[in-house]
Amino acid sequence: MNILIVNNSKLPVIYYGGTQRVVWYLGKILQRLGHKVSFLVEKGSKCDFATIIERNPEVDLIDQIPSDIDLVHFHFIPKGLERLQ
Repeated sequence: MNILIVNNSKLPVIYYGGTQRVVWYLGKILQRLGHKVSFLVEKGSKCDFATIIERNPEVDLIDQIPSDIDLVHFHFIPKGLERLQ
């Protein structure tokens, strides 16, 4: 399955980052289970086990979801969520 995890922060976190750590390890475990994982996150993010897609604040978040994604996992409520079917 091709999974996109969406968060409104930079990954990985260095210090505290409670939610960011949950997002990071969720992606890591999903990848270990054989899924293709991508993160749609803030500019400057890095990851060695998943694809990073940098969020563009000028573009509606819903329009930044690649067409080949099977499942989107949001960690906040984005504007335009009702457009997803």
